[in-house]
Amino acid sequence: YATVSTTWRGGNDDLENAGFFPEVWVGGEWHNESPLSGRVSMCVTCHSEGGPGNRFELVQGSLRLNVHQWLEWEEDAPQIAVEAGRILVPFGAFTATSQPGAYRTVTKPMIFNMGQNVHRGDLGPAVLPLPYADEGAVINVDHRFGCDYSLTFDFYTVNGLQGNLTGINFFTSRDYVDNNFEPAVGGRVTVGSPYVRLGSSLMSGRFNDLGGSGPSGVPLHYRVVGADATVRYEDIFRFQFEYALRVNDRMLLGADPQRTDEEVDGYYFETELRIWEEPRIGLIARYGQQRRNSELPPPNSTLADGQFTTERFTWGFNMALPGGSLLILNHERWFMDKSVALADVDVIGLRWVGTF
Repeated sequence: YATVSTTWRGGNDDLENAGFFPEVWVGGEWHNESPLSGRVSMCVTCHSEGGPGNRFELVQGSLRLNVHQWLEWEEDAPQIAVEAGRILVPFGAFTATSQPGAYRTVTKPMIFNMGQNVHRGDLGPAVLPLPYADEGAVINVDHRFGCDYSLTFDFYTVNGLQGNLTGINFFTSRDYVDNNFEPAVGGRVTVGSPYVRLGSSLMSGRFNDLGGSGPSGVPLHYRVVGADATVRYEDIFRFQFEYALRVNDRMLLGADPQRTDEEVDGYYFETELRIWEEPRIGLIARYGQQRRNSELPPPNSTLADGQFTTERFTWGFNMALPGGSLLILNHERWFMDKSVALADVDVIGLRWVGTF
């Protein structure tokens, strides 16, 4: 299978990856009558390796064992599966739709934004840029009860995020080799029906290298927590709320180095309404906010303050085209905190998505 998502974004100030940018995912899955299956997927990213330019990155490369089928349990027993390799870490509701063919806006929610920010060097990264791919293993449990209700639980251990004394670096976190040999752990639980679903997520680990002397030898840790709720009615209406918080250590360097906390948290509300059935046209609106609370500004930022809030309002339309592709048009208004010397930004975005 393949998903081609051609995106164009233009605005009045300092857009990250402005203009045209291709998001291309290619992959395949292997299934037979045995309980073992496999999947591989790759994507074109804005990350550079050894210099400027786009490259392909492995998103998934894993084997999955259906324990329920392997042990020949009864049909009403909990469905249990184990997946190992390079996996998409199951954090938050948006992870399930972070593939460009699944979400119906030009860009991702601000707290999960990756590669499509504004004032990128000054505002710093999102709470957790998605999709987050890492090496490890995950156990998934899916238990059905009642007529349409289910309870799911994911527990995973992965290499974890990586960084240094200035905090987490999300680019190096996508490396295929761990930097400290201490695995990170996390979990996600959801409960609900096809119409209403609630979820909660948690992950934690160490992100800096092992060893070193002085400040470089101090272990630095992080934790990320989240909560979400989704309400939908068939293909007519959808509402989604999600909150996420990242807290990580950071060193205050100087004559007397000290460890301090860096907090980045935020939320978004998103609503989609089908306003026309044939062709399908949807009206979508999203409001999001991200707050940074730190004694230090983001690394390499020109700002003098590490405490500020950014807001964004997104609205637009998506229309299904003949052949099954999707055309999306959005307007984004970014509101900068008045305590920082950054201008508000308007962004117009257009995205065409085709899945084959």
